[in-house]
Amino acid sequence: MDDDARFALGMPSALLVEITSLCNLKCRMCPLTARLTPSGAQPGHMPEEIWRRLVPFATGIRQVMIGGYGEPFASSNCIARLRELDALGVPTSLTTNGTLVTDPVAADLASLAHFTGVNVSIDSPDAAVYHEIRGGQLHRACEGARRLAAALGPEKVTVSSVMMQTTIGTLAAFPPLLARLGVKKYVLQGLIDYTRDVESEELRRRNGLAERIASIRRACDEAGVELSFALPDRVATELGEAGGRLLAGTTAETREPDTKQCTAPWELPVVDKDGRVFPCCYALSNSTAVLGDLRESSPESIWFGTEYERFRHDLLDGRTTPAVCRSCTVVPSGRHPLARYSARILGQPTFPTGGRMRLLVRNMGNAAWTERDQILIGTADPRDRPSTLFHPSWIGLNRMTSFVEPSVEPGGVATFEADVARPGDAAIETFQMVVEGQCWVPGTRFRLAPPATLAGGPASPVARRGKNLLRRLFGRAHT
Repeated sequence: MDDDARFALGMPSALLVEITSLCNLKCRMCPLTARLTPSGAQPGHMPEEIWRRLVPFATGIRQVMIGGYGEPFASSNCIARLRELDALGVPTSLTTNGTLVTDPVAADLASLAHFTGVNVSIDSPDAAVYHEIRGGQLHRACEGARRLAAALGPEKVTVSSVMMQTTIGTLAAFPPLLARLGVKKYVLQGLIDYTRDVESEELRRRNGLAERIASIRRACDEAGVELSFALPDRVATELGEAGGRLLAGTTAETREPDTKQCTAPWELPVVDKDGRVFPCCYALSNSTAVLGDLRESSPESIWFGTEYERFRHDLLDGRTTPAVCRSCTVVPSGRHPLARYSARILGQPTFPTGGRMRLLVRNMGNAAWTERDQILIGTADPRDRPSTLFHPSWIGLNRMTSFVEPSVEPGGVATFEADVARPGDAAIETFQMVVEGQCWVPGTRFRLAPPATLAGGPASPVARRGKNLLRRLFGRAHT
């Protein structure tokens, strides 16, 4: 892959790193407990040489998440490694079971300038149920969550619960407890069938599930706790027909099971403690689809390499869907969004008329693009940032424009035109195609330098059209 192609694909939007495969709990639903993961077969901490290979790569990524299947604070290096990334300006976050969080640990996290948040996994507010599921003491997990909320503030702390047959009946009692702990954000997650031992815990379409979730939602409202869903498509699948009514903005599994509608291989590599690189957590959970090894290759050569590229390509078509994806129940099945919205930038943007940019993009997908698709140019690196090149004719501070043609057939060329303001000093910014509410289009990042002439003039018809469409979607222009 040449340099231009590498830039167009871009670095991952986040990186998940398992710094240890040791854990002080034995959660029934965890593949680490069942020793299904390759690092779980030989528990331990990430060697220093693997970490040293990751750090330079991490500096080009806007979020490093410390997690995997081990407990981060089981590693004595956890805080030191977070500090190292923080000194380099890398935003970090982590997931913990909370039982090893002391006041000094919470204070250390609070001292990090770029730490974005922590999730504490607590599956039930009932001590007996918690012990049955995780083999630990509930009061220790809750005390850890309290310490984190006190040190970091409630905006940076979430508590999550996996909904299981054993736990679901206890969860409505959780929101008032969370409020007393100072936690204001609660996340429900569907059970992922990593191991066969939890088949009896599945909640798929069980009678009364919708009422249970409605009860949890009411309890959150009464306690002043914000409720959200991790992997909402998975939860909607468990709810069946009720899912669309209860989970605003989520969809149940499609009836066209072509492939898995997953974008993780374009966004989020997973590195286990031994340096193996996986396309997602599900692949890590059952030791399949190893796409590279940091003991043999650099992170860059793996991310931009042929194995990763082949995996991404195969996922787009149901006839070539990788085996690990076929067995996955985390995301819904259907036509892959990136098969429809594949694209290629045709050269660098030009400025044929002073401050007005023109960009040509070929539709490499399998369907026509229309106004209804909401295909826009958005700010990247990091995504959704306000642009210094913003012009009043844009759709929003982080959305430039859509294409000018009424529709663009597969193989056709879309024309994006927009006025670009010239800031007080020279600036080069990165942009990328985005299908609003669905996906960022891989391979479409491009750099844009301001023209010498200050752009001006009224809003273009395309910008006005885009603003009107976004108002219909979101009630206001995207900013």
